[in-house]
Amino acid sequence: MAKSDGLSDCQRVTTVRPFCLPERALIYRENRKMNITKRTQSDGTTVYQFRVFLSQNADGKQRTRSKTWQPPAGMTAKAAEKEAKRQAVIFENEVKQGRAALDARTKLSDVAREYIRNTEMEYKTKEWYEYMLSVVEDDIGNMPISALKAYQIERIYADMREPDAKRTYCVTAMELDKIRKEKGMTYKALAEKAGLCIDTVQIACKGCRVALESADKMAKALQCPVEKAFKLEVQESPYSSTTINGVHRFLRAVCHYAEKHKLLTDNPIDAVRAPKIDSEIYVFSEEESARFVCAVMCEKDIRVKTALLILIYLGLRKGELCGLTWGNVDLDKGIVHVSQQLKEKSGEGLILGKLKTKESKADLPLSPMLAEVLAEYRQWWNEHKAMYGDAWRGDWECLFINDDGMPLNPSTINEWLDKLTERNGLPHVTVHSLRHLCATLLIRTHADPKTVQTILRHANVSTTLNIYAKVFDSTQMEAIGRVQASLENMLKESCSSPAQV
Repeated sequence: MAKSDGLSDCQRVTTVRPFCLPERALIYRENRKMNITKRTQSDGTTVYQFRVFLSQNADGKQRTRSKTWQPPAGMTAKAAEKEAKRQAVIFENEVKQGRAALDARTKLSDVAREYIRNTEMEYKTKEWYEYMLSVVEDDIGNMPISALKAYQIERIYADMREPDAKRTYCVTAMELDKIRKEKGMTYKALAEKAGLCIDTVQIACKGCRVALESADKMAKALQCPVEKAFKLEVQESPYSSTTINGVHRFLRAVCHYAEKHKLLTDNPIDAVRAPKIDSEIYVFSEEESARFVCAVMCEKDIRVKTALLILIYLGLRKGELCGLTWGNVDLDKGIVHVSQQLKEKSGEGLILGKLKTKESKADLPLSPMLAEVLAEYRQWWNEHKAMYGDAWRGDWECLFINDDGMPLNPSTINEWLDKLTERNGLPHVTVHSLRHLCATLLIRTHADPKTVQTILRHANVSTTLNIYAKVFDSTQMEAIGRVQASLENMLKESCSSPAQV
């Protein structure tokens, strides 16, 4: 992985290296954005290389696009130089408009950015892929896509598994939120200006760790030095198996994109096995589960109580939970229709969008107790709406709302869960852990894998079996124990009864 450059964190974020010009003869330059280099190849022919400067990130690394042009045979040197300038301007305009053609010599990082820019994906996925690119950029980013080999990809995974492969974070200070308020910027406005997900901005303003790149973007959006908004310090931790697997999925997507555009004839990713993910899932023990459910049932805030009970009983993802509207709840039939999710879209904020997969759409049954809680919550919701009158802004009629009826940001569910577990002395768990709790409770009541898959809405039953293998194994051992006990009882009764004549 990349070696330390000896800079402090503050320097690494704010230092900008000067733009470096090629050593060979420079015959044309326009506003330091594009240059042409004339080169004589080993066979005596002349070529011109065009390089367009795109941007420079926080640590001084430049993003450029380049193209080589060879004059037709018989063209004079003067005419070639004039035509080279014309071709360079055409190429620069193509780059600016995102129409520059890729070729086999295009750097992997440029192909990756084209893939991220041109592919329709969720905003959070785009942000995650940009982070994945930053992880591998030092090692293979400047390599021509056609030169990438399978062993180089495998070496990256091996390096990431090393104990000294570290990630550096910055820790936000309270000054960030103070500066945001002084500038009169909402979380949404700051996120849009910085080009980040609103969740990233919110957790940063609350003092949670964020990546250095994210800190730099927020500081630039607020027009203040990064060291003023953030308390910079090194937080080191090894790469998780999830991150290593994420890098693999990212490189696989980029390589298939390159293959589709005829940049690769032999795809190196096909020869690389996907790194395994450590699928250890922390779920409450039986005693902790009982305490947690009791705490939820005793919760005074009806919104918190209802939301957490739905997560426990139905195993919804938090975007699905916040995407529920009253039109999705049929209390008479005792059914919840899961058909959409609340998510963030760049430039639009929160929207009601499609589910993660087509298998995620389902009609889930309500238990009598959960139906009763939902009926109580509906009464509270209606009274709350009536109290706000004309100030009500809940046109979507989402179940879980802010005070004025606007949809509740899914990240708020995290806060509710954290406060409840902390108050009741329970271990910290994520909202997604409640989905695992739902599955575990189903398995402990001897639900078969297909039933668990149907409720959790996994695409395949194999996914369910892989994630909850250990839980299924424990219930299988219990089943074997019950069978053994039954056989032993049968033998005892057979041996103690008088012989049949």
